[in-house]
Amino acid sequence: MREIESLVTRATDTGLPRSERLHAFATIVRRFQDMAVGYAYSRLGDFQLAEDVAQEAFVSAWRRLDSLHQPRAFGAWFKRILHTQCGRMTRGQPGRATSLDETAEVASSAPTPYEQVERDALRSRIQDAIEALPEHERTTAILRYINGYTQAEIADFLEAPLGTVKYRLHSARKRLRKGLADTAREDLYARRPSRDDEFVKTVLFEAVKEADVEKVATLLPEHPTLVDSRDDLGHTPMQALGRRRHFITASDSMKSREAIVAMLVARGSKPDIVTAITVGDVTAVRAIAKTDPDALRSLVAVPSWKGITPLAVACGHGRLDVVEALLDLDPSTVNVVGEDGATAFDTLTRPWHPSALDDDALSHRREVYDLLVRHGGEPSIGHAIVVDDIDRIGSWMDADPISTLGDGSPLNVAAEYGRLAILERLHTAARDVGVDVQPQLDHSLTHSFGDIVCEWLIAHGANLDPLPGAAYSPLTQASEVYQPEKIQLLLSHGADPTAPTHARYQYDMTQTLRPSDGEMPPLFVAIGTWYGPREEVGAMGECLEIIEILIQGGADADRTYLVDLGGNLVSLTARQFARRLADMFPDQGFQEIVDLLAGPDASSTG
Repeated sequence: MREIESLVTRATDTGLPRSERLHAFATIVRRFQDMAVGYAYSRLGDFQLAEDVAQEAFVSAWRRLDSLHQPRAFGAWFKRILHTQCGRMTRGQPGRATSLDETAEVASSAPTPYEQVERDALRSRIQDAIEALPEHERTTAILRYINGYTQAEIADFLEAPLGTVKYRLHSARKRLRKGLADTAREDLYARRPSRDDEFVKTVLFEAVKEADVEKVATLLPEHPTLVDSRDDLGHTPMQALGRRRHFITASDSMKSREAIVAMLVARGSKPDIVTAITVGDVTAVRAIAKTDPDALRSLVAVPSWKGITPLAVACGHGRLDVVEALLDLDPSTVNVVGEDGATAFDTLTRPWHPSALDDDALSHRREVYDLLVRHGGEPSIGHAIVVDDIDRIGSWMDADPISTLGDGSPLNVAAEYGRLAILERLHTAARDVGVDVQPQLDHSLTHSFGDIVCEWLIAHGANLDPLPGAAYSPLTQASEVYQPEKIQLLLSHGADPTAPTHARYQYDMTQTLRPSDGEMPPLFVAIGTWYGPREEVGAMGECLEIIEILIQGGADADRTYLVDLGGNLVSLTARQFARRLADMFPDQGFQEIVDLLAGPDASSTG
């Protein structure tokens, strides 16, 4: 206990060098990694998921460590973080029980077929027996077996009396029977994260991908061989650095990656062409091209793109200097199409979200766009809209308006990226030549963010309320992504806050709305979408604000809807819906919503 208290104190002491604070936390990770995975495994029934959740929980704990006011209570505090992470993992879908033979490592020589049948049968019995234990006994037993934690340590971690822990262990042993209990202990101990560096390796790869300079700086000196390790995709840390989920637009994130590359290079690793492009190392790019000219035309896999050219990677990151170098080395790659049909223009104009293209980013990407065009690149109307190339669009419209309007959904793109002048030009042309763009107007009002664009869409006939059988509407979408200004705008123009879409809703942003016979009005969406990533960013205030706006606008917390909850149609009011979620997820903040809906103004009087 005193050791953990000392480590937490050192990890949060801002007077110490950052490296010492991180070293203290790394020691905490090693001390608790088995317990974290064991606890998560007892909740999820899947060892791989348990390791993933434990890693995420440690990252969350490091970021929030300053909020721990009693260092000696770290174990119980960390358990609550784990509990929340497990809840996220299981929302909307039950965990899959992993059979023991999926993860157990066999150190001896391969068994005979007969031995394997016997072994599989035994493991199946063990797995069934563990799953059959009551939850508290299962958790306690797994924590005891995975690393021999003492009863006192388990009691501190679970915030349970020592006598209760003793009773749970005794009861679990009786239920399992001695033979199964011993075998379960051996299996869990053999799989404990602390048996090797695999758990630490995974944390390193996640730190690299998230550009966590401090964590990488702490892990590499302690585990220098990790520089040559590989993840599940066969990537080294250096290669993983250039293959993150989204292309990078923020300069601070780019600087972090440059710092990590320097650390890896200092330990003998060399960047491949993707990582060199990602961090803007033009010298390395030219050196790689000189050694391997075919690398410039090779198709590389990065998240969200099956196979694209190095030029497309550079365009995705908006690296003008690298794009210039690549076009200088091989200009013929400008229009090369990737495995999923993507060109350099596609990666250039498809950031992870339209908001990533602020004025500065747009100006920079327009430079890259113009460079591609000067080298013979052929953009589509969608590409031209994103970078606001209104002159080019005008020339296309003058030459062939019908074909131009039929190239994808240009009005949707113009509305999504706030290109009002282009939107006006396209709409006028559509009216003049008789092209029906009503579906594009309706879609655009649902998915657009800017108030000015929404006002324009409403003025030009976009439907405010859901169409028959629709899974989305402007109000449900705005309620899901917390856009109070848009909701007020829609209500002021007559949108019906009681009109339901026909969708299944899984309480969180990742599951989102799906077509269904059930009814899902905006108020239910605003309530349900609180569960999930929103508590991480402190969005409860926004959630309550949305609910109040909807109620003031005419939503009725006592009106009954036939709601599809995970495939089951249930008649519920908004109050009942919130109460149900509060009971299902007691640690997720739904009680504040229940309290708000219990107030005197929670029902429409209109």
